[in-house]
Amino acid sequence: KKLSDSPIKNHLAPTLLPLESVIEESSLTEADKAKFKMILKILPTSIDEEYQAIINEVEKIRLKQSHIESIITLQMRYSHFIETATMIDLHRLANDALLMLDESLGKRDVSITKEYGSVPMIVAEESRLLQILINIIKNAYEALEQTLGNERQLIIRIYQEHSDIDYACISIQDTGIGFDTKQQAQLFTFGYTSKEDGCGFGLHSSTHYIQSIDGKMEAESSGLGKGAKFTIKLPVLVKD
Repeated sequence: KKLSDSPIKNHLAPTLLPLESVIEESSLTEADKAKFKMILKILPTSIDEEYQAIINEVEKIRLKQSHIESIITLQMRYSHFIETATMIDLHRLANDALLMLDESLGKRDVSITKEYGSVPMIVAEESRLLQILINIIKNAYEALEQTLGNERQLIIRIYQEHSDIDYACISIQDTGIGFDTKQQAQLFTFGYTSKEDGCGFGLHSSTHYIQSIDGKMEAESSGLGKGAKFTIKLPVLVKD
């Protein structure tokens, strides 16, 4: 605000304006008059541009600080959760996961598409389910890093599936390296990983928890280089 309201930035040009007539009436040569007039024109413009550049940088810092603050607040809220099952809004949970990974996704130029349908609330341990979503999204952007020349796209879908049991579903689809049928058969196996620095615990523990609350976790891909989709299906409570 101080930079924006600076007297030098806002009033230098009109203050210098009368000097043009003084220069014109002086005994200076025409060449010198032209030089001084050019200085009077360039000086306030240059100062204004420099101030504006600094203001823009400060604004970027302010927005980044606000973004960091919101993520820390979000993390603190989840860190205080007691691991008990509660009613969860999948829309909010997905948005929280994306917010926590916003910096990582942005650095990798990942395009996010949200296709959120109407679904009932589900019951699960909120922080546990959030961590599973974060893990799947992290796997997705790491898979996108290994693609060349393709658009890095992530699609988050939330929808309801009607069958013998109604499910609230959330799928994370990417345009990454995908996997073949042999890899698909091992994805949820304890200790299996396709990463050099992976431990093979993430997907195994995730699907184990989802199954423990009568849900399903599915993975599909059309083959290597054709992206992948992971879907979590959680049972909808039926009210009597």
